[in-house]
Order: sequence, then C-alpha cells, then structure tokens
Amino acid sequence: MALLEKKLAGVAEEALPLRLAELWSFFFSSVLPYMQGAFLPVRMEARLRGVEIPDMRTLALSGFRDLIVLPVCPRLEGKDGLSQNFITL
Repeated sequence: MALLEKKLAGVAEEALPLRLAELWSFFFSSVLPYMQGAFLPVRMEARLRGVEIPDMRTLALSGFRDLIVLPVCPRLEGKDGLSQNFITL
C-alpha cells in the first residue's frame, strides 16, 4: 500500500481523480486477486483447524480505503460530486 500511496504524492489537483481511478483499477484487477491467492493456503489451513481469521478481501479493500482514498478526500471534496457520504460508507 505504501507504493500506491507514493503514486498520489505530488499529483496536481485536477489530475487527482484520474490518478486515483487508475490506482483503483490496478489495485482491484491485479493486487487484490494476488493477495487473495497468496493467502488462500493460510485461510484453508485455518478452516481445517477451526480457527476464524478475517477475510483477506475485506482487509485489503478496507486498507485501500483507509490508506489511499481517505487521506486524499479533503483534496477531492467538491470535485465531481464527491461528498461526505462517500467517507461514511
């Protein structure tokens, strides 16, 4: 996530929505499936042992929201209809 955060540093205000959309597309299509696959053996082993662990997909998506999107929300407010409702989802 730190590498993705750095991709937003220094991006001009007018280019920020497009850059954020590009990061989301990359994260959702490449990073998320890789993370789910990488942690699948851990999840299966935990199930065999009867141990509940958090869902990797939920953790990764929450991490993207908390570490990538929320820090730039103040810069996005008022652009393209982004409102406070997005932050509370």
